[in-house]
Amino acid sequence: EIFLMMLLPGLDLLRLLFVRILKNRHPFSADRNHIHHILLRKFGYIKTLLIISALIIVPNYLSILYGYTEYFIILTLFIYSYIILKFNK
Repeated sequence: EIFLMMLLPGLDLLRLLFVRILKNRHPFSADRNHIHHILLRKFGYIKTLLIISALIIVPNYLSILYGYTEYFIILTLFIYSYIILKFNK
């Protein structure tokens, strides 16, 4: 369950690391490409808070309830990828 809790921030960190390197920028430079910035631009504070909370809480709850942690990791990866591709324009 701890891995699932840290999956979203970890994915965001890795994604930004590779994007910055591909754009010939320092990997630790600041920008507004984190998932919360993308969602804030599109939805506002409250909806962003709810979306990110749901992306962390729902897979963890289902994993505790049903087991099969790997399926919920894949689901979280899919939803994260969808958000990045859909709203990062």
